Amino acid sequence: NLILSEFTETWAEKGVIIQKLNLSIKEISLPIAKQMVMDRKIVTNEMPMPILVIVGNVVNVDRASTKYYQEDEPYLNIQAIAMLIDNWVAKVIGNLVFKVKKNPVPIEFFNSKAKAIAWLEQYK
Repeated sequence: NLILSEFTETWAEKGVIIQKLNLSIKEISLPIAKQMVMDRKIVTNEMPMPILVIVGNVVNVDRASTKYYQEDEPYLNIQAIAMLIDNWVAKVIGNLVFKVKKNPVPIEFFNSKAKAIAWLEQYK
């Protein structure tokens, strides 16, 4: 159940969706955001699951994507989102995009994959 797209690798592993952004992606644009959501839907077959997003080198989310992430569609069948972020710029951007508005699912940021997966366990 591996989806390889131009922007990400997405698969399910032990009841968690793993979505790893390509290291070449520096900014999330609307086409990237929509592709990520579509890939998740394919992998889960519309079954509710928590997700780990491995952010990689992303340091910006454009305005159209920010607006898209304020809609309900990106969160359909998502129980919780853990974002693995290893740079402070991405964490600041993530807080601006995902923490300013109340989201329909819990979202947390981590710098350890093990801690992110452990947090997601409660949402399986």
